[in-house]
Amino acid sequence: MERSEDARSKQVSFHLQPNGALSVRHARTELRSKAEDERLRRARKYERGRPVDTKNVRDKKLRRNLKSLEGKFHIAKIRASEAEILDETTEGFLEPEGELERTWRTRQDEIVDSVAIQTGKNRFDLKLDALGPYSFDYLRNGKELLLCGRQGHIASMDWREGKLQFEINLGETARTARWLHNKNYLAVAQKKYVYIYDHNGVEIHCLRKHMEVTHMEFLPYHFLLATASLNAFLKYQDTSTGQLIAELHTKQGPPVAMAQNSSNAIIHLGHQNGTEKVQSPYMSWGGEGNRIERVQFCPFEDCLGIGHSQGFSSIIVPGAGTSFDALEVNPFETTKQRQEGEVKALLNKLPPEMIALDPNFVGNLDLRSEEQRRAERDLDTPATDIATQIRNKARGKNGALSKYLRKQMKKNIIDEKRLKVEEIMKERRSIFPNTLILHEDDFYKPEEQLPVKDGLVDWDSPDSISLSRMEKTLAQIRLTGDLPKDLGSYQEGNTVGECPVSDAEIANVKARVRAWLQPGQPGDVIFGQKRLKVCLLDGFLLYCKEMETVMKHIDLKLFLLVSHARAKERREARDGYVTLEGFWKDPPGYVDKIVWPNYVAAHGWLFEDGNVEGRLKEDVLRDAGIHAQIGQGLDVDFGITLEWAVETVMAGLERDFDLGNFELRSKNSSLSLALSSSMTLALPNGYDEKAVAKDIAKASSSGKLWIAKASSCRLDFGGAASGNQLIQRALEGLYGHDEAIRSAAECPVWADLGLELRMILDAQDSQPEGNSGLTFYLGHKNMSSEILAPPGIPQGRHSGSLESEVSPIVERARRFGALGCG
Repeated sequence: MERSEDARSKQVSFHLQPNGALSVRHARTELRSKAEDERLRRARKYERGRPVDTKNVRDKKLRRNLKSLEGKFHIAKIRASEAEILDETTEGFLEPEGELERTWRTRQDEIVDSVAIQTGKNRFDLKLDALGPYSFDYLRNGKELLLCGRQGHIASMDWREGKLQFEINLGETARTARWLHNKNYLAVAQKKYVYIYDHNGVEIHCLRKHMEVTHMEFLPYHFLLATASLNAFLKYQDTSTGQLIAELHTKQGPPVAMAQNSSNAIIHLGHQNGTEKVQSPYMSWGGEGNRIERVQFCPFEDCLGIGHSQGFSSIIVPGAGTSFDALEVNPFETTKQRQEGEVKALLNKLPPEMIALDPNFVGNLDLRSEEQRRAERDLDTPATDIATQIRNKARGKNGALSKYLRKQMKKNIIDEKRLKVEEIMKERRSIFPNTLILHEDDFYKPEEQLPVKDGLVDWDSPDSISLSRMEKTLAQIRLTGDLPKDLGSYQEGNTVGECPVSDAEIANVKARVRAWLQPGQPGDVIFGQKRLKVCLLDGFLLYCKEMETVMKHIDLKLFLLVSHARAKERREARDGYVTLEGFWKDPPGYVDKIVWPNYVAAHGWLFEDGNVEGRLKEDVLRDAGIHAQIGQGLDVDFGITLEWAVETVMAGLERDFDLGNFELRSKNSSLSLALSSSMTLALPNGYDEKAVAKDIAKASSSGKLWIAKASSCRLDFGGAASGNQLIQRALEGLYGHDEAIRSAAECPVWADLGLELRMILDAQDSQPEGNSGLTFYLGHKNMSSEILAPPGIPQGRHSGSLESEVSPIVERARRFGALGCG
């Protein structure tokens, strides 16, 4: 029926008023033809949400603009529906002729006989039974096919023309392979790492942070390579910048399937606890007993690729879809178009923050408050590499304990695990104040630089540790009193277990230390006003011969004995270690083949006949300055060991405590010299000011010389060099410091006390003016000895007088000590 302008009818509607009356409203409606209704019905699928109701908009200008936009949207959807006539392609389909006929019974040879010759060429088989089973991947334009055999066979081909691009044999396991943004780059998940190859099969990169990967997916709009591995980690790698964007632990075990949602870029993982049920099958493929490895539809073709144990098969699936958008992915692109497409894709690259379950959040009104928006990171700021924030160094440097704390640093999430971790960290630092924790595991080399022994990577030998970096770090700690900024506070273990010491034993030890820190006690002098920092260094190989240069930086050395059975039990109870390359777990027999032999080789020199489970050599321990629980056997109770260690540390701090910096002034000269004493030379309370050097020597040799306050005192010299002469020579300058030290050594009283004048060259950044200089301080010739026993004590008096008082000027240059525990 023709549409007529005069053909109209009246429509009556009734509305209830607030007063209960009914009002009648009339609305004019136009009569439409069936063709018009059909045209509007087809246009309805191009609608983008409900139209805006402009009747309630009071602003005239805004209402007019909204009406204009709605009119444009309406015209656009009508034109889009009318453009469907230009798409002359029709989808294929299988249509049963009767109710009893089933489409899944149709065989491939029947389909090939019924379709066009060009479509029939899509059905083929590649018999590759020697290096299978095979997984594969189609390029986004459906032109290139990438084959990956489990035994290391990688091949790329133009499957329509049957033209081979390249073919390589890796010689090791290859689990899966994926194309990246174009045919020039592909990723292969091999036995241990993920490797990147070019279109000629040449290796160009290795992703060592992706270990034992089983599944991969590439997100083309974000340039992200997503991998899932045997250790249940899902990782995202930005292939344009090389950054590791995210590392997520699924906690569901190794995945068995992986796919991406193309609408929102969400990665879906399948695990063994899930099920999949097909309700209404469309087609079937016999496979002739071949185990299927992977299936994937070819883009823009009515065919399905199947990788199986005997090679690869391509079958025809009518209705799979053949239409494409040449502005999105063009299967007929030229070389120039491909090059331009790569540049355009990088310019249009989406940030990882755009990945969301609801992709329609883009363009919506942000209803958050200004404070909430300010709290989150601005999307315009450059992305920060998570691997830089959480340094993924060698084993132990990124232990689960530290890594968990650093990840939770900026989160207001308090769970049971976090409370437990924080409790353990607090226990480690709460016994002594001003305590730093350092670990031997902080200095492991990268895995590719580690030695190999009996076919196993050796993590537990001195060659696995960067000794130069450890020595440099200890020297910096002694100079500055703090850990290097690029080191961080790392932990030694990856498993948070139960503390082997009871709460009662820990409380007793803390009470003992608190009493020692009370005013008037040695601990108050040592730790008062934060004058001293203690660095606890633990490790498995601290006292081996290769560590001699490192041992010189350790003031107090503790050695804990352990049996082979206890060491093996503790080592095998750990889950594994997070490493720079991923995750390390000790293989079977690792303790007996690697760990224990290295322990015997490193510590045999401390035991009689080299038997590390036998008797210790007490004279060797004394000469090396190492303290051990002699005579108590192996595997001493942890509570007893903790009490012994604390008492040993307190005694060592009383004996070798760095009292602080002093400015010594001569009464007869205006010159002064800043000195730092590694022995307590100021007189304690109760001593007479005029005490002779013999009394001071006796007090220092017994380890009882400590002070509650630095008060003025006087030291008597009986040598040829007076105090004034010594100061003048020490201040001769940078180029005369050797002569000044030799002159100091000529003082017989200093020599009898075992003291010597030393110097250290300060760094420029430690001086307020930025200039380097010399700091002179008093040291003892044998600081590692347990008993300071100077030889003869002279009785001379009054060759020179020096006053001693704490100087705030040189307070910043305080020296620090380190305790070693092996």
